[in-house]
Amino acid sequence: GSGKSMAASFMVQYLQNTKSNTVLYFFCNNSDAEKRVSSQILRTMLWQLLQRDASLYQLLLPWYHRSGRPFADSDIQISAMFEAAVAGTKLSPLFLVVDALDECEDSSELLGALKATCGSSTVVKMILLAREDPALNKLLSSCDASLSMESNQTSVDTYVRKRLSEMQVFRNIELRTRTADSISKASDGLWLFSRLLLDEIEHAPSFGEINRKINSVPSGMIQLYSSIITAKGSRQTDLQTKMAQQLYLWVDTSEYVPEWLWKENGDYLEDDMVESLLQF
Repeated sequence: GSGKSMAASFMVQYLQNTKSNTVLYFFCNNSDAEKRVSSQILRTMLWQLLQRDASLYQLLLPWYHRSGRPFADSDIQISAMFEAAVAGTKLSPLFLVVDALDECEDSSELLGALKATCGSSTVVKMILLAREDPALNKLLSSCDASLSMESNQTSVDTYVRKRLSEMQVFRNIELRTRTADSISKASDGLWLFSRLLLDEIEHAPSFGEINRKINSVPSGMIQLYSSIITAKGSRQTDLQTKMAQQLYLWVDTSEYVPEWLWKENGDYLEDDMVESLLQF
């Protein structure tokens, strides 16, 4: 909700508007089987590159004939083809944008394949967006620069104040400042949260309705998720509630796995284990 996908979309469009740039991009989604593994991501980016540089078809044709298959489905072969295509293209610089990296099942393999392209003469720049994930910290430690949600708060505050200043009902500076502080505190650095709330306020028929909307929204991430769980809980059976509680205990491994173990590997279960629990 802090605007990662919106930022990725904006950057892709912005970079594409400069003719000298070539932008290859992918939006991961762990709920879609076609959008969560490195081979699918690299295959899509390779196809995007071929659309921009048709001369690469001749370079990749021998790979196709050697595979003997109509569809590229070998992880090793796709990685090698992608590396060869990046090294062989005359297009430079290349921007590789990957959104929701934490939703890629084999993110380490993906980053390894992307970083392997950096040894060529082609200038390659990577832009990676992801939720906070202990498993990604080591992988992303080689990044030149990073922007965290905590540093997003100032930009969100500026956005909130600008939107309110454009609304006739907030001509009073003191009232506008007080409302902006309330929205900023409630949104807790989440740009999408503040935007949706401001859209609601903009269409409110009276100031009393505006006050009601501000006072009824949850404050910060914890209250937001608590309100979602409470709303869902009213529609659950006792058995479903019990199951949700058990699942929470299984997922929160710090409750039963020794600290020395999860401090190294991360306080979480592997994706396939969580999937098995959910199916059960």
